[in-house]
Amino acid sequence: MGAVGEAAMIRGMTSPNAESLLPGVLKLVDAASAAILAVYASGTDVELKADDSPITQADRAAHRILADGLPHARGRHPGAVRGSRGRARL
Repeated sequence: MGAVGEAAMIRGMTSPNAESLLPGVLKLVDAASAAILAVYASGTDVELKADDSPITQADRAAHRILADGLPHARGRHPGAVRGSRGRARL
């Protein structure tokens, strides 16, 4: 979906708290983007996860930033950050 699509989705939520989350989430997205670009600028290897799908150090770096930062961005509304399969970590 991308950062722009994610931001639009957050803005479209009915919760009044969703709009207040946007600045913090966008900062995390910027930090994750910078981490990805730094890894690719230095070269990267592709590893295979247990299910044989590819993952790079850039993927891992971005995931760490988002997974560690999103609960803090939620402030009073903490919750686990989960992927599409319900796992909290890569």
